[in-house]
Amino acid sequence: MTTKKVPFTKKVLNYVGRRVDLSTGRFFYGNTAGLKHNFNGNLDRSQNKVKIKNLVNDSRVNTLKNDGILPLGTPYDEKLISLLQSKYNKMIEDDKYSFVKFQHEGKVYSRMLYMAFKNFREVGELLTDDIKNLIKGRYQSNFQVTHVMCWRNYYAPAETLGGKEIFSNRWHCDHTNTSSEKLFVNLSNVTENDGPFHIVSIPRTRELVKMGFGDRQNYGLDKSVLEDPAHVVKAVGPAGSALLCNTELCFHRADIPAEGHTRDLIQFKFVPSKEPLPDDWLDRIEGNNREIDPQNNPANT
Repeated sequence: MTTKKVPFTKKVLNYVGRRVDLSTGRFFYGNTAGLKHNFNGNLDRSQNKVKIKNLVNDSRVNTLKNDGILPLGTPYDEKLISLLQSKYNKMIEDDKYSFVKFQHEGKVYSRMLYMAFKNFREVGELLTDDIKNLIKGRYQSNFQVTHVMCWRNYYAPAETLGGKEIFSNRWHCDHTNTSSEKLFVNLSNVTENDGPFHIVSIPRTRELVKMGFGDRQNYGLDKSVLEDPAHVVKAVGPAGSALLCNTELCFHRADIPAEGHTRDLIQFKFVPSKEPLPDDWLDRIEGNNREIDPQNNPANT
């Protein structure tokens, strides 16, 4: 099978286009998601606004809207979390139910469940009525669930990886439409030693961009500025602790677990919609190529 080469001129134009998109997005929106994704995200939210009866007036909605981060504490019953942990732990190390998300020189550093929305359907119980109301309040509309993912990160020694990024562990904004919101649920007890998710607010992200933040490869700012504990929210807590956030509008990163530690995480992705969330929403999610066909998994290259 031969790979079709992209003409040099087209490569240059694509590169210039990306740079213009990113620089104008930074100027107008104060993040690194890009102009197109910011504009389309705002348009998506605007076009999908609908009147919803009995929409809850909750101050937490304003926190999520203004900060892009809303810690939820531990909103789940312990029995539910124990049930999820029991099934997940039987699946995550089994090649029948999970795949290698990242490996280096034959050593596995992250695994992910195949199509968790089909094979681990109990995760649907994590989308409680309270969380649904918060998301509807944030959008002032209905919403759909576009993806559910579950994965485990392992200890990865820096000297072995040679500085290679493996867990999205460098500060960045996701480069997709800014209308999406995410729910992160810790499925294991997460301390500072377990490589917790790190995130800063929308205002802090804008401030860092104004201060000269470059990109995930070259920050252009001192690490002490980015890691300022006065601004960084770390998703530490017991199994079942949860966080709503916008990873397109907020700088964020994963941390690397310490030796002998792992981190288990479930992630839901939401988008605004005029249509209510159907009862069979789990059946309507489509997996990505890595989940459907292991041959498309870049970890296997």
